[in-house]
Formats: sequence, structure tokens, C-alpha cells
Amino acid sequence: LGVMPQFKTAKPNGKKVAVVGAGPAGFAAAGTLAQLGYKIDIFEKAKKAGGACNLIPDARFPKEVLRTEIEFVKTLGDISIKTGAAVKEPASLLKKYDAVIVTTGVEKQLKLGIENENLGVEGLEYLRNFRKYKVKGKNVAVIGGGAVAADCAMKALELGAAKAEIFTRKNIGDIQLPEHELRDILKKGININAKSRITAILGGKGIKIVRLDDKAKDIPGTGQSRTDIAFVVLAIKNLPVFEDRKQKGVFLAGDCRN
Repeated sequence: LGVMPQFKTAKPNGKKVAVVGAGPAGFAAAGTLAQLGYKIDIFEKAKKAGGACNLIPDARFPKEVLRTEIEFVKTLGDISIKTGAAVKEPASLLKKYDAVIVTTGVEKQLKLGIENENLGVEGLEYLRNFRKYKVKGKNVAVIGGGAVAADCAMKALELGAAKAEIFTRKNIGDIQLPEHELRDILKKGININAKSRITAILGGKGIKIVRLDDKAKDIPGTGQSRTDIAFVVLAIKNLPVFEDRKQKGVFLAGDCRN
């Protein structure tokens, strides 16, 4: 539509910064520093830039928007993107760069320690490899209260699930989604079971849950079995890929910091 602003390229300041991770935080850092005159090289282990944004269902975030966002950031200065370029030790880049910004996000998921936990599929695994898992015609339970849980529920419906429900320990109003996104998943018919904790997976025959009080403690006598659930996604908290070692010249940003 010709509405995007045109940015003047900043005068080079003679310094180079390496950004590890081509997701939202990586591109935000690159665009900001490029406008201050830094030369930026972004290193991304995957074959495609965009980070976890590539896993968000198109119904929530069209990939054409992601592509044009990336193209826009590249116009902000001297920015190059190196895909298929994993960096095991970010500090090693300080030999060639004045600073390194690590924006590698999160990966390994916390374990709940519940019965038959291995029968559930982790959230990021489901979004990456959804073709492996057959949900058509099935009732799907998604455990978690964040964006990944919402993405998994939307993806399940997109793939023909009969129903997708979210079970979260939070109140519905505390779910980590913008208001319009929360409205969107409710309009899609995705029910949210708030203040609920999963206690067991019953194979392909359902789940066990218990209700929680305002202090997140189990309420005695509220345990129940949902035998209508045939597929379970565990979309709970993920841990940072990179551990903050407080190294001089190495900065953390995005999910791996927060």
C-alpha cells in the first residue's frame, strides 16, 4: 500500500555486532543497531529466518506478513542473515565482532512429573512436526496457558480435530495473550478450562484433572476424569536455549532472557 516509512541509512560507525538467532528479538536488535550505524550479521541455525514465528499457524500469523516484516528490517541498515549457521559458543564470535547479542529463545520443556506424561506431545514438537500426529476427528486437550498453547489448539482445529480445549492453571484473564487473540480463539470454539491442573494422561482414553484454588493449591474432592479426550499436547513452560553466563560483550534479549 506504500504506507511503510522510508528510513535513511545511518552513517557506518565502524563497529560490527553478531546476533545469534533470527527471531523477533534478533531482528529487533538488528534493526535498532543498524540505525545507529553498526554492521550486523545475524546467525540462524535453521534454514529459514523467523524463529518461532514460523511455527505460528497462519490463522494467527500469516507467513506473508513474516516475510515482509523481515524484508523491511533488512532495509534499515547494513544487515546480513546467515541461515544454517549454528553457533555453539556465542562468546567465540567476539574475536571478529565488537559485541554479540544472543536471541536464541527457548526450547527444552519443563516436566510435570505426572502419570503417563510420555503419552503427551510437547507443544513445540507438535507445531514443528504436526504432520506426524493424526488428530482429525479427535478431541484434543492442550495443557498450558500461553501463546504456544493457543497455537497448538488452533493448529489442531486446522488439521480437522473435532474439538480443541485448553486446560490452564491460570484464570482466563491471566492467559498471556493480547485481548484480541484471546477473543479469536474463543470465537473459534476453543474452550478454556481455567484453574485446572492435569494429574495424569490415560493413554488414548482421556486425562485426569483437578481444580485449583486462588493459591494454586488442589481443591480436595474436585478431581475428575475426562474420558472424551483422545490426544494430549503439553504446551507448558520452556527453558532458555542459552544460559546467561554474564560474559563481557555478550548480551541476551527476548525469550532466552525473559
